Amino acid sequence: MNMLFLKIINMSIAASWLVLAVLVLRQVIKKAPKWANVLLWGIVAVRLICLFSIESPVSLIPSAQTLPEKVITGPSFDVNTGIPPVDTMVNDYLGDRYFEGVTVPADNGADTMTILAIVWIAGILILTAYTLISYIRIQRQTETAVLYNENIYQSENVSSPFVLGIFRPRIYLPFNIDEQTFRHVVAHEQAHIRCRDHWWKPLGFLLLTMHWFNPLMWKAYMLFCRDIELACDEKVIRELDNQQRADYSQALVSCSINRPMISACPLAFGEVSVKDRVKSVMNYRKPKFWIVITAVVLCMAAAVCFLTDPQKTDHFHGGLNAEIIEIDQNNNILYVRDINENAEVFGERCALDCNQAIASFKLLYADYGSFGDVRDIEFTDFQVGDSVIITLHDSEFENALDNTAVAEQVQLGTQRMNG
Repeated sequence: MNMLFLKIINMSIAASWLVLAVLVLRQVIKKAPKWANVLLWGIVAVRLICLFSIESPVSLIPSAQTLPEKVITGPSFDVNTGIPPVDTMVNDYLGDRYFEGVTVPADNGADTMTILAIVWIAGILILTAYTLISYIRIQRQTETAVLYNENIYQSENVSSPFVLGIFRPRIYLPFNIDEQTFRHVVAHEQAHIRCRDHWWKPLGFLLLTMHWFNPLMWKAYMLFCRDIELACDEKVIRELDNQQRADYSQALVSCSINRPMISACPLAFGEVSVKDRVKSVMNYRKPKFWIVITAVVLCMAAAVCFLTDPQKTDHFHGGLNAEIIEIDQNNNILYVRDINENAEVFGERCALDCNQAIASFKLLYADYGSFGDVRDIEFTDFQVGDSVIITLHDSEFENALDNTAVAEQVQLGTQRMNG
């Protein structure tokens, strides 16, 4: 459960960057068709659903794994937000807490994560229960509904029109509704059904349930609900004249409802931002072709830049002074030890961990020439007591600290110091 929750956290953080980008793009493409906003939220949903992602040099996600697995497996950890100033500040703070005489239990990270995971599960259960109770209540209210035509029902218990149902969506209307409002309401709710909004809204709420701990996901869900209503309004009114649009706006006002809490369903006609929707209806202008093309290009760019992860860079951690303490019969270096705990290079934590980890490393070695080319060094060049500089790639160094017992898979480069 801990690993699953850690995965969800990292997915949520990565998706948060996309949500921030969508908040900006919604302002940039204000004059574009409203379906473009819905498309952007669809990209966010894909980011939240996919358990894997490809790497790309154009990715704008700073880090795909902000919290490392060490948060569970070790007593301390370094965050990797992908923003160096933030990483330095946070990790320096954590380093001070962990290594200034503070004793941290080895399983402290796992215990903390377990508690957080339990809270996460509790939040999911609460939202799920809320959804089920709301759905059952609405079902009971519509039990006595009377069929009007096809999938349209009327009921004395319905105060405002809405769509209910995932596989067989029904439109529910109150009895006391005039013909003109009836026509506009049915057109709007049928537009919802054609656009499969009775699928997308529950899916959005399901994702919110999984990521309820992230405030940006609540903001995203509320804006998503608003945008699907605006998109359906636009779909209905684009063929109406000014007077008909005024009538449609009046229908919105007359059917408006005060629903203080968000919901997974139903899709109610006057549920979301009636004031903004009336303004949008009355100010509607058919978007120009170049605006539509620009919106599509921006959506595609957002998908490429935010559905991919940043490529992992391969830098060297260099300068760990070590002394050879054992060589096998074939002159292969078996064991080395850290000479001076080079804290200035690696930081205290890394140096201390190297003392424990480096003793079990089998080394591969290379000599870096004047132009950075790699030249093999004969094994006979090394003797017990020689000093060497150990260099590791970022990924190898992280693996070395986490997997001290499986050192054979970690490739280390060495450069002779004593000529």
